[in-house]
Amino acid sequence: MSLTFDAALAYPRFGFEAAFNVAAKETVVLVGANGSGKSTSLHLIAGHLQPDRAHISLGERLLCDTAGGVDLPPERRRVGLVFQDGALFPHRNVEANIRYGARRPEAAREWIERLDLAALAKERVDRLSGGQRARVALARTLASDPEALLLDEPLASFDVRTRGAVRRELREFLASVALPTILVTHDPIDAFVFADRVVVLEDGRVTQSGTREELLRRPRTAFVAELAGRNFVPARLEGGEGLRTAHAGTLVLHVLTDAPAGEA
Repeated sequence: MSLTFDAALAYPRFGFEAAFNVAAKETVVLVGANGSGKSTSLHLIAGHLQPDRAHISLGERLLCDTAGGVDLPPERRRVGLVFQDGALFPHRNVEANIRYGARRPEAAREWIERLDLAALAKERVDRLSGGQRARVALARTLASDPEALLLDEPLASFDVRTRGAVRRELREFLASVALPTILVTHDPIDAFVFADRVVVLEDGRVTQSGTREELLRRPRTAFVAELAGRNFVPARLEGGEGLRTAHAGTLVLHVLTDAPAGEA
C-alpha cells in the first residue's frame, strides 16, 4: 500500500507546495532547515491542517481531494502520527496511554511486549525518561493499527550517548513493521541511516528527491551539498567537449563533464 501526497498551503508569510510519494514498505525521510515545511507535510497528511489544494491517498483510499470535496477527519485516515514531544497523557500510566489509541485490546498488549514496555506498564509517563516516553508514544500509535506511519523527529528526546543504539533499533523496527513511513529530521545521520529515499524540502518546495547515493553523488542545491558534506559552486558552463571552462564569479574552473552549457 503506497501513500501519495500532493498539497498546497498558504499562510500570510509562508507558501507551501509539495508533492511526493511513499511506496509500500518504504521509509522516506523528509529533511530541510527549520521552517522548510517538514512538519507541515505530516500534519496535512494526518488531517490536522486544512489545505488550499490537496490530493492525498493511501492505497486506493482518498484521504483528501479538495477538487472532489473529500476531506476525511484524522480519526478516519488510519495514519499514525508520532509527535516530537510524544503528546502523551502525563497523569496516566504507560498501559493506559497505549490502550487509549488501541483499536483492539490485544493490540495494546502486543505493542507493550514488542517495545519492551511490560516492566513499565503501571508507571506514570511523567516519571519516565525521554527515551522511554518515545517508545510509549510509538506503541500507542502502532496499537491503533495504522496503514501508514509518520514520525516527527523521533530521536529528538534522546541524548547523544543513547542515540546511536536507538537508531539501530528503530531502523530494524521500521523494517519489521513494513508500513509506508515518513520520518522527519534535520540530522544528516538520521537521513542517511533510515532512508530508502530522501526528500529535501526548502522553503515549502521539494528541491531534490533520491536515494542516499544519488544525493551524495550529485547534490542540486547548497543545502543538499551541505547535508552530503560536499561543496556546491554555482557556475556558468561554456560549451564544447572534453575539458570545459566554467565561470563562478571571478573563479575559472576547468571541468570534465557532459552537462549542457549554461547554469550549472
